[in-house]
Amino acid sequence: MAVEGNKRVWPLLGKLSEADELKAFNALCVAREKQADCMRRQQRLVTMREDYEKRLSLAGDRILGARDIAIYRDFILHIEGLQKLQQQQIDALALVIAEAECAYEKARLNTAKWSHLENREAALLHRRRMVAEQKSIDESAAMRFALRVGR
Repeated sequence: MAVEGNKRVWPLLGKLSEADELKAFNALCVAREKQADCMRRQQRLVTMREDYEKRLSLAGDRILGARDIAIYRDFILHIEGLQKLQQQQIDALALVIAEAECAYEKARLNTAKWSHLENREAALLHRRRMVAEQKSIDESAAMRFALRVGR
């Protein structure tokens, strides 16, 4: 009877660990999506900076006022600052992703553990039923034999 009670525990724990695994997987996906967005923004900043540097160098051929050159340079410096901030976000998200991957792996292993225990318990229960069934068959055969011999 104790086995029957435990048998019901493993699926419950398995379902809970599956929910944890799904939550960890979703967190990992979200972090990866955020990192991909940051990298796309970083690439747009690189493209923008290259474009403005190109404009500044081409404008150098024409005569620009000191004010226009200062505006271009200030804007390029502003883009550089944004690039640094973006890189910091990418680096921070890399840590978040590493932690999320670790949490997901732990959750996966936990789910596998409960599944293994559930399967092991089911196999044990099956073996016990088979032994009980064989014992019943043996007792029945012994009784039939005893009845035949007793006649």
